Amino acid sequence: AGEPVGMELGSAAVRLSPEGEAEVVWGRRLDPARIEVLSIPLPSSGRRWGEVVLHDGVPRGERLTAAGPSYPVFDEIELWAPSPVPTWVVLLEAAAEADRDALERLAADAGFAAEDWSSSVRLLCRTCSESRMPSAEGDGEHLDPHDHSVPGHPGPLGHRTAGDRWVAERECGIAAPPGLVRGLLDGWVADSPDTRAWRDLEEVC
Repeated sequence: AGEPVGMELGSAAVRLSPEGEAEVVWGRRLDPARIEVLSIPLPSSGRRWGEVVLHDGVPRGERLTAAGPSYPVFDEIELWAPSPVPTWVVLLEAAAEADRDALERLAADAGFAAEDWSSSVRLLCRTCSESRMPSAEGDGEHLDPHDHSVPGHPGPLGHRTAGDRWVAERECGIAAPPGLVRGLLDGWVADSPDTRAWRDLEEVC
């Protein structure tokens, strides 16, 4: 499918399912009322990578990036354009961050996406989510006092580790067609079989 036609307004964040299990994801603003989702949402949101959602015009919160700029967080109103691309979850064995990064590049080069949920997901209370929050991802030296997940457990319920220790087992979300996803993972492993493996692939949304 072609890209939705719209203005180029840069990046923003959108809070999916704001009245339920809210999740803030990154997206590309198409116009003042629509965002294309560029993160891979967790299955509990019912949303997919590449979908376009209508959002409220008044931001509720901000996300600060390491580079300095801040981005508004808008609340989703409803789905405007669905995505045909399913969401998969898979457990990876990635010996180093470079191995994880290689899968994300492979997926992007194929026109789709992979996201390390073990480092990109934080559980925030509503007050924190609707405030001015740094968007730094999980595996780092400093524990985030606003992160209400459980330390030491890989995956979306707790990605933090003590210090800068890399955890090889990663829970990864992939947005790709059924006919491509296994080949993508097999190709990733074939490039470095001593440092990479995958298992338990499941379509979740």
